Amino acid sequence: MDHKGMENLFQDAVFAIGLVPRMIVRSLESSDDTLFLLSSAVSVASNAAALALETDKDPMLALELLESGRGVIVASLQDLRADAYDLQAKHPLVAERFTRLQKELSTPAPSKVTTFFQLSGGREVADTEQLDRRDQAVREFDSILEEIRQLPGFQSFLGSPNDSDILEAARGGPIAVINVSEIRCDAILVQRDRARSLRLPYLYLQDIKKKGEGDDLGSIDILAWLWATIACPVLHALGFIQPPSTDSDLPRIWWIPTGPLSRFPLHAAGYHGKRSYKTVIDRVMSSYSCSIKVVISGRRRRICTTSPSTPGQALLVAMSQTSGYNTLRYSTDEVANVRDICKSMSLKTIDFQNPHKRDILRNLPNCKVFHFAGHAYADASNPLNSQLYLHDWKDNPLCVSDLLKLNLNAHAPFLAYLSACGTGRVRDDSYLDESTHLISAFQLAGFRHVIGTLWDADDEWSVEMSRITYEGIHEGGLTNGSVCRGLHNASRTLRDLWVDKMRPEERERRYEDIDKSVTHGKRPMESPTGVADASTKGHGVNRGTRKVDRDDGGGAEEGSKGTARPHWVPYVHFGV
Repeated sequence: MDHKGMENLFQDAVFAIGLVPRMIVRSLESSDDTLFLLSSAVSVASNAAALALETDKDPMLALELLESGRGVIVASLQDLRADAYDLQAKHPLVAERFTRLQKELSTPAPSKVTTFFQLSGGREVADTEQLDRRDQAVREFDSILEEIRQLPGFQSFLGSPNDSDILEAARGGPIAVINVSEIRCDAILVQRDRARSLRLPYLYLQDIKKKGEGDDLGSIDILAWLWATIACPVLHALGFIQPPSTDSDLPRIWWIPTGPLSRFPLHAAGYHGKRSYKTVIDRVMSSYSCSIKVVISGRRRRICTTSPSTPGQALLVAMSQTSGYNTLRYSTDEVANVRDICKSMSLKTIDFQNPHKRDILRNLPNCKVFHFAGHAYADASNPLNSQLYLHDWKDNPLCVSDLLKLNLNAHAPFLAYLSACGTGRVRDDSYLDESTHLISAFQLAGFRHVIGTLWDADDEWSVEMSRITYEGIHEGGLTNGSVCRGLHNASRTLRDLWVDKMRPEERERRYEDIDKSVTHGKRPMESPTGVADASTKGHGVNRGTRKVDRDDGGGAEEGSKGTARPHWVPYVHFGV
């Protein structure tokens, strides 16, 4: 297709992105309906961004399209919890109206599908007054947003981040947005002084989808493929060519994958067998986010500190027994380690063995740390029904939809550690753009940091993973950097143990062969000097796993080629 044809497609895509906000229904009860509507627009934002780059548009415009067309539910619900401190200081009357509408729309109301009915003389009379008032409040909320955006200094209030906001988001380290599309695949790299695009010529959407159908996304081959196609060119473009001289100098990077790539462990990419340092984990510390806007809002969220007179609380849950699923005999050991470390950080611990849903919801608002060791389930048909398994999960499950109704921002909880299977998983491709999983639900509820998993977690290895992570947090204090560093230390320690257990033939494997298979024999991704070749522009329940997914495989102790599974790989950090 010629340039003019591409330009026409781009304009059509921009028009489609403009329709996405009309699908938003600003109420908690309507998230289900909104999610269904947005499933029809899957990949629209990624295609629009790809077309923007294909037609030589500014990478900032591509980012704007991605921010506008992805994570719409999370963004709309964030609007209902957003702080209005600056608005209150400069325009108190407008702020008062805004916060009143926020509160009203955050209050549960009858849905249009399951409206409260009152029997009267054999007739069903709908309580339409509440529904009419809710619809009016939605219109008033959208109207006052437009009014606020007319005020000096508030032009981007609760909107997509502007250019300066995006660059400021990278103050703690670069952000790598990996956009995948049938048109092309790119990394959009955001640093303090600029945003630029990096084409990934050997990454193809069809390859991502095909590899994503497997049950071993942490295999040696997958990690090597991720390195050759994505991580190596990205890190080299950012200047992360060698490991730093000391661990204290390790830089951070935030990964924002799009589409089906969000299932893959970019933080674990590399050639690990030869300890060649051609790995992500030996060069940077990795965090993830659903969008740049989530990074920005997380940084702006207030931090509540604890004092000796009012120590923070740690809510610790061990679900060693779950009706219908395998016993997790190491979960109690895991929580015991976490309890000791939390106490050494002057946190008051509240322990539950096999609690009910009401126990968790009653204690979450007052906790600084929430640690869950148990089973989790990623619902294939509706991600809002994904849940943590508690004692009463059959009758009263704790689902993503329940967490989305929480607003814990006033108490500013610090960390939710979800030591369970697939808490960051969205299993239906139609919902990938919304990132509606347990990790994002805890973030939206107000937790500054969330640690979770991309797939099944091994029960025994989870003990060491959490222990080393919390030791790192204890060493660094309850600070933003300590969580990422703690998980990084744990991952690298368990990575080294995994490499030690590799078969000799796997450790000595010629990774150049993988390069050639990835690049179809054209040329290796990394030259002898270590410079990347890329263009830059401006799983059934089984042995000791915490997996309860009902219709896919995986979780075996050995990978597809007999190599011990890398149990460190699925753990990820979302946060600032």
